[in-house]
Amino acid sequence: MLDWPQWFQGFTHIFTRWTIGALLIAGGAAAWFRVPVFGHYLGLAGVAAGAALIWGAVQYGAAAGNCKEAIFRAQLTTSQARVTELERQIDAGKRTLTDAAERTAQLESATEAANKRADDYEDQLNKAGQNGNCALDDDLWKRLRP
Repeated sequence: MLDWPQWFQGFTHIFTRWTIGALLIAGGAAAWFRVPVFGHYLGLAGVAAGAALIWGAVQYGAAAGNCKEAIFRAQLTTSQARVTELERQIDAGKRTLTDAAERTAQLESATEAANKRADDYEDQLNKAGQNGNCALDDDLWKRLRP
């Protein structure tokens, strides 16, 4: 996505430096040829300053390009780290799901064993009541049943 304020700032910075640099070079050349006493000195200073501004604009543009590349690399690295973290969370979720399935199977087998024991106790109580060992009335039967 284009960052308009940053783009505008970079464009104006480079455009301004190029424009002022070109004007200084043109002014320096004019001073070199038109100013009688210190024209060569003024012209040389103007050309040097203009060249320095243009060189700075070129370097600024190169640095801005490198900065954009660094930003894209940082964004790519961040995205890759996020993908790695999400994959780790998926793996952890799968392990949790597997553990939950194993625990569910254990609890189902424990429930079946408890139901079998309860059925065995009920059978024993029924047999005890039939043999006359312990007669179960309705109140006791209700209290013994779950």
